[in-house]
Amino acid sequence: MNKKILLGLIILISPIFLLAHNPLSAVYRLDPQNDGGILKIYLTQAGVNKALKDIHGVDYIKTLSEKEFKELIVNYIKENISITINDDKIRLEKGGIRYGDHETDLTFITSTLPEIIKNIDLKITSFKDNEYHQTVFYLRKKDGSSEKFILNSDNNFEAIVDYEENNSNPYLLIGLVVATTIIALAFLAIKFKKKKQLH
Repeated sequence: MNKKILLGLIILISPIFLLAHNPLSAVYRLDPQNDGGILKIYLTQAGVNKALKDIHGVDYIKTLSEKEFKELIVNYIKENISITINDDKIRLEKGGIRYGDHETDLTFITSTLPEIIKNIDLKITSFKDNEYHQTVFYLRKKDGSSEKFILNSDNNFEAIVDYEENNSNPYLLIGLVVATTIIALAFLAIKFKKKKQLH
C-alpha cells in the first residue's frame, strides 16, 4: 500500500521536477474520469512568453490585460493539440488556467475516454518553434497502466501507436506454427506405427 502511495506521489510531482530541470519542456497528463477525462498541462512561463511574442509581437502582447493574455494562452493550446484515440477525436471542453511568474498550468475536462485503447494519434505543435523544445505526454489508461510519449522535432511532434498491431508478436505466430506441425507429425507417426503393427 505504501509503495502505491509513493508511486502516486512521484507521478503527481514529476511534471514539476521536469519543468524545473528543463525549461524547454512542456508536460501534458491525460487521466480518465467517470464522465470523461482530465487533461493537465504544465508549462514554463518563459516558454509561453517566447512562443506568443514570436507569433503576435512584443508590442501587441503589452496591450493585453491579464485576462486577455490568459485567453490567448488557452486558445493557443487548443489550436495546437490533436488527440485521437480509437479513431475518435478527444475534445477539450471546460477548462481553467493558473498563471504564474515561472509556471503556467492549465486543466481541461475532455470528452469520454474509451475503456480499451486500441490506437492513438497524438500531435501537439504548441511551442514547436521554441528551440530544442519537447513535449512529454503521459496517458493513464482505465486499467491503471500508463504510457509516456516524447514529442519533439525528430518525430515532428507526433506519435502514432497501434496497440493491436504491436501485440501481434511474429515469434509467437512462428511458435504456434512449429508446435502445430510437431503435433501433426507426431499424430501421423503414431497412426503409421499402429497401422504397421496391424500388418
